[in-house]
Amino acid sequence: LKVAGFVHRVTRGSLVLSRPSLLYSSKYRVAAVVEGTAMSSNLRLCPVACTLLIHGLGIAQAAIVEIDAMKHDIQQITMSNFDGVISKFRDSAVSSLWFFKADNKADVGFLDEYNKVATDLKGMAKICAISCTDWPVFCDKQGVKETPAVMVYPTNPMPAFKYEGKLESKAVLAKVAR
Repeated sequence: LKVAGFVHRVTRGSLVLSRPSLLYSSKYRVAAVVEGTAMSSNLRLCPVACTLLIHGLGIAQAAIVEIDAMKHDIQQITMSNFDGVISKFRDSAVSSLWFFKADNKADVGFLDEYNKVATDLKGMAKICAISCTDWPVFCDKQGVKETPAVMVYPTNPMPAFKYEGKLESKAVLAKVAR
């Protein structure tokens, strides 16, 4: 549990906040703005308590990137299966890979745009995504410093390249389908 704000005092495992502060748990992907409320440090152990805290105070949950296979045509990959999903098929298939951070506002906004690309190119190109929140070492090795970032992997022998145009569905689609 991280606290960004003003801690008035800490007593017996509780925080008393003197000004509006941000409570954030990356493990449970929950954030809340709280003022003048004593919070138990045990909340980091229980996602249900975190959720109850937020809903009990009438505070909305922070927006995060969440790729759902039932709602999205984007294939989420990991560092472990990158070679099997993208590299292995470079001789016959074009792929794109979106690097995102789960709690980045720009990435949350780009999710729907990128999903439009995936829907339009379904069966013609692999449209994938990887979380730099979960796989920071992989993102660093790929040279990704900030997100959202899209890498395009054309068929061999053409080298992979970072997409540097507008982060809109039509522009990304045009570059991947090229």
